[in-house]
Amino acid sequence: MTPPALHLAQRARDAMAMGGPRLLMLSIALYEEAVRLAPRDPDLRRELAWAYHKNAMYGQARDAIGAAVALAPDLYRSQLHACVMNLQAVYESQTSLETAADRYASDLDALLHATRRASQEELTACAKGYGVPLPFQLPYLGFDIRPQQELFGEIIGRISAAYFARPYPARLARDRAARRRRIRIGFAFALFYSHSSWHVALKGWLKALDPETFELIGYNLSSRCDGETEVARGLLAKMVDGPRTLRSWVELIEADELDVLIYPELGMWWHVMLLASLRLAPVQCTGWGHFVTSGLPTIDYFLTGDLAEPVNAARHYTETLVRLPNLSVTYEPQT
Repeated sequence: MTPPALHLAQRARDAMAMGGPRLLMLSIALYEEAVRLAPRDPDLRRELAWAYHKNAMYGQARDAIGAAVALAPDLYRSQLHACVMNLQAVYESQTSLETAADRYASDLDALLHATRRASQEELTACAKGYGVPLPFQLPYLGFDIRPQQELFGEIIGRISAAYFARPYPARLARDRAARRRRIRIGFAFALFYSHSSWHVALKGWLKALDPETFELIGYNLSSRCDGETEVARGLLAKMVDGPRTLRSWVELIEADELDVLIYPELGMWWHVMLLASLRLAPVQCTGWGHFVTSGLPTIDYFLTGDLAEPVNAARHYTETLVRLPNLSVTYEPQT
């Protein structure tokens, strides 16, 4: 990537991160100019495709990601983008929805078989640099998505195993030799600020857990902070702040020798999914910050509410379902 194209791409990323329709259109214009300056760069094509997709310009997104795949057909990062971008926020008809779902499932299966044959170097490249989109819109299609999530979970597991030079499937952590008075629980979370996932579930959990029984440690996986971040800090025995590299997070979390590691949401952040696909604690859980199975074999339990689940809910999760009483949360209305 040439220096001028690199500069434009960074401006485009900044505009996308700030959000809003006008800034999204600005990011698209900046990416288009960057691609004009560096037409052979698959990274730029891929990022342009995602900007189009976020702006519901689905035809342009397919063309851009198709160009990225053509430029580097063995770059699984582009193929993963192309797979996820089959999913849309809005569909023209039920037929188009079903077609997109079928295409996503087919591409996902093909990608899984490709990653099983891929080299460590090829898989490691997927974990580097700008994030990969996750199938956030998949649960809204209205059918059981456990089979697709299991495939996606294996793909992520193989990518992280290559990146962190660890075996796949992840090995179980050894039982902790030290016997502590309190159970040590870690919370790896990118939303320790005023966000619905913090307000609805995690904030109440932290307030309700007895500090005499549990030692609570927070891993703030983002760089965003506000007044609620300080509230969280006051409820925890320790808060470790980001941003940090993925390898730094792995070292820090493992050094704390947790008994339980909880990811309050899985499905919104690529770097969080990569961490969750590792075995960093003997028991690992997720919750309903994103109310759908993670598909990751490294997540043992899904913490949900009894009133939020149908009788046969367990079959929709790869994790063991833990049906906490009522809705499982103590929500405080915001003033």
